[in-house]
Amino acid sequence: MRLAGTLVALALICIAGLQSLVGGAAVSDAEGRIVLTAGDLCAVEAATMPVLAKEQRAFTVTPAYKELTVTPARFGTRTDVVTVVPAHREGATFFDEAKRVVISEPTRRLRVIEPSFGPALVVASRDVTRYRVEGGILIEESEALPPLPDTMVVTQEARIQAVRVNAGLRMLDVQVIDTDGTGDPVPAETVEIDVRTVETKPAVESRSVPAVTEMAMVDIVEMPATIVEVEAVCDPAKHGALLARVREALTAKGLAPGPDDGWTPATVDAIAAAQTGETGLVSPHLLLESLRIWLPDLALSVS
Repeated sequence: MRLAGTLVALALICIAGLQSLVGGAAVSDAEGRIVLTAGDLCAVEAATMPVLAKEQRAFTVTPAYKELTVTPARFGTRTDVVTVVPAHREGATFFDEAKRVVISEPTRRLRVIEPSFGPALVVASRDVTRYRVEGGILIEESEALPPLPDTMVVTQEARIQAVRVNAGLRMLDVQVIDTDGTGDPVPAETVEIDVRTVETKPAVESRSVPAVTEMAMVDIVEMPATIVEVEAVCDPAKHGALLARVREALTAKGLAPGPDDGWTPATVDAIAAAQTGETGLVSPHLLLESLRIWLPDLALSVS
């Protein structure tokens, strides 16, 4: 009996060795375990799942800016005396002349143009790449994360708009001596003009206003999805016994194994969804890592 067992074991080893050279369906050993050889396995690509996280960040509600305040000019009044008829002697002759007199001094009128604010330009992408298996094919798709709260910046600083106010003038008719007379002296005739004066020029004061910020929790991509190289069964369609054991293992775990119709796209989708939940890898291939979880008794003739 011992000799017979030894012969069976040698026969299985020979079969496994042959499969490692030419490939082929996995076989079962004397204990009913599925045996995979080097020829049954291939290097394939699988995608990892992105890792998302929450992060607390500060966002500027109102940016720091300069606040300008204008103190307007302070005005006063003075009285100017203007001669409308000069002193002369009786018998003098005159001619009329228009004379400009100042009734207000020149000044400047200042006005504050308030600063403008706007949202900062966001350059960084808010998309996350995910992979899924559909129809037996690995599909890449992009998903937009919730937008970040706006961070406000100063788009235009406060500034002063100055308008020059020219001197106020008034035209006054006065008389100018053409020829003086020879009679008695006649005193000059004058008028008083009230003139608005600038006692204090307008002034500008500047004050720094600090920024106002708020904290908010935002979604970030802590680790993006990547493509990795892993081992998988080269052609699962040739491994009927292996697929049957996988279906049994998934059913026992309460997972949907897909239709029992071989290695079809529907079966690939179901098994891919199950192995993503087990390994975190997305792939349309039957991964060796998944088999080690589902079939703990899996026999490998290679590591």
